[in-house]
Amino acid sequence: LKYGTPKCILTDNGTHFTAAMMTELFKKIGITHLYSTPYHPMTNGQIERFNATMDAKIATLSNDKRTDWDEQLPFVTFNYNTSIHTTTGQIPFELIYGR
Repeated sequence: LKYGTPKCILTDNGTHFTAAMMTELFKKIGITHLYSTPYHPMTNGQIERFNATMDAKIATLSNDKRTDWDEQLPFVTFNYNTSIHTTTGQIPFELIYGR
């Protein structure tokens, strides 16, 4: 990872996140694993909103069958990281690098 491992990760209770392998992985690399409240999607609201934003941007650039989404990801990520966000009023790049 470019900026190191995160200190904590918030996920839903999906089996792919609660599996013993994931629990062991998080433990070995020192990540605190937090779970959202079951059957309460608003807990993951920020992530769901981010996913919807990225999905819309990818759909705009992708072909009709969306088979080239992975080729569009660098452009979508660049756009996201260099656009002003309403929650902060700043560009994520500026928040990270201070310029």
